[in-house]
Amino acid sequence: RILEIEDILSRAKLIDESALSTDVIQMGSKVTIKDIEYGDVYKYQIISSSSTSKDKGVDYLTSDESPVAKALIGHKKGDKVTIDVPNGTLEFKIVEITR
Repeated sequence: RILEIEDILSRAKLIDESALSTDVIQMGSKVTIKDIEYGDVYKYQIISSSSTSKDKGVDYLTSDESPVAKALIGHKKGDKVTIDVPNGTLEFKIVEITR
């Protein structure tokens, strides 16, 4: 277990939130998306797989390795994103990107 923790720490990167761009979704971004079919709005924060802290105003945390984050990373406000989930495919519009 110690070796596993040492490995995680050796790969850890600190993220300076003030340096995060709000133009493109990336690790650390807070993203508001709207379900195109139903109109439901969700607020996600993209975190590393080893992080567990959730900021205020965020509904869900999603690991950068999750299908949701993988579909969102690299996209911009206004983009439409398709996310494959076990029950099918969901389509969302990116409403807002914050840090």
